[in-house]
Amino acid sequence: MIQESNKTVSVVMCTYNGAQYLREQLDSLMGQTYPLHEIIIQDDGSTDETVDIIKSYCDVTPDVHIRLYVNKVRMGSTPNFYNAMRKATGNFIAICDQDDIWEPCKVEHQVQAIGDKLLCVAHTKPFSVTGEAMHFDGRVPNCNLLRMCVTSMEGHRMLISRKLLDLMPQHSCNYLRERNYDGVLAVTAAAFDSIVYVDEVLSHWRRYPQATSYVARKNDAASANSALYRLKWCLMNYGRAGEVMNNHYRDLTEYLQAVNSPHPISDEAIRYMALQLSHNPLDKIRLVNFCVKNRRRLFYAADDDSWKSLASALTFPLTNRFAFRYRPELQQ
Repeated sequence: MIQESNKTVSVVMCTYNGAQYLREQLDSLMGQTYPLHEIIIQDDGSTDETVDIIKSYCDVTPDVHIRLYVNKVRMGSTPNFYNAMRKATGNFIAICDQDDIWEPCKVEHQVQAIGDKLLCVAHTKPFSVTGEAMHFDGRVPNCNLLRMCVTSMEGHRMLISRKLLDLMPQHSCNYLRERNYDGVLAVTAAAFDSIVYVDEVLSHWRRYPQATSYVARKNDAASANSALYRLKWCLMNYGRAGEVMNNHYRDLTEYLQAVNSPHPISDEAIRYMALQLSHNPLDKIRLVNFCVKNRRRLFYAADDDSWKSLASALTFPLTNRFAFRYRPELQQ
């Protein structure tokens, strides 16, 4: 285990035209109770005052080492984050967006929690710049690989071990090219059963239409909790959503095989996706049986063994399409 005195943390932030909210986030970094080894900020060719704001912090915060990089050619969010993370020299990397707000204890509490795990994640609470009520689910979610097959977690919630980057295959594959960086990090750590969750709100997630990760989800929080709504959506979008889901499973299977984790959960996930992709009627029965047996790991949170949980498991081979409803291919 890394000794506490050697738990150096690099904060990695990627920016692009973020001048409007950047100061609030930078101030929350400067106010962290855990000493930061460095803050790496990589700008992707901003045309507003973003870079000037960052430089102003470099001039007045000598106690915090800020390393600013400005891309000559735009990379896009995911390649930019990968490139910036590779520049980090700390034992751990705290991933940071340009427009959120961190609690002062965020880094400290995640450093305390991570231990020998590859990834630590915590609650983030969304808030709207227009004052709208935002849905927040305070349950502790499943972070195992079976769940990560159909969902992910946001990068700004993460503290990762630097070792996690070295476990990612270096050769190109569809999953690395098509998936957001945070989804890849989550899947890779989960393949080694190496994620720890902090049951505490440590960041505040700003929601506004200009944000890179923003998708309009009006009234979705309430409707998504309705089993009837999920079932109806999946039936109406059965073919299109199924194609998106199956492509995802094919790419993820290839990626997990390249990761080659020795942990049994990796083989379980590959088997689950193989059953989902199979056209063999017997495999459809095996898939339902798999979902029933693993329902406490497949759903957002570990549910009890009530009839509702069982019913959800029986229909999961169909309703797991719902997890892909925000993919760009289904927004057209």
